[in-house]
Amino acid sequence: MKMTEDPAINSLADFRTDSLALAAYIVAAKLLPLATIEIDPSRRFASFVFRDLAHRGSELQAQFLSGQAMVDANLYHHQLRTLRREIDDRLSRGGNTGQIQDSGASNGKRQR
Repeated sequence: MKMTEDPAINSLADFRTDSLALAAYIVAAKLLPLATIEIDPSRRFASFVFRDLAHRGSELQAQFLSGQAMVDANLYHHQLRTLRREIDDRLSRGGNTGQIQDSGASNGKRQR
């Protein structure tokens, strides 16, 4: 997988997941800011990187997997579509071309 050269993205204060469903939950519930999506076009694989200064990512993942996570269904579905579209767009451009600066979960808009 192509890794970014930005040391802030490789810091210990980040939470990573390969799960689109978990990433959509975290973004929709505004629990952690999405830093970037790393793409491996050869495997059609995406890894979501969140800023996690308080190291809550593992706890959020456990809540999500146990069914204790609650988020508005419309926001969750919107984020699933938005993140999937971002992955597809990047794959069509050949991989990691641009970084997410803000997920825009509150207004439904993406920024790059």
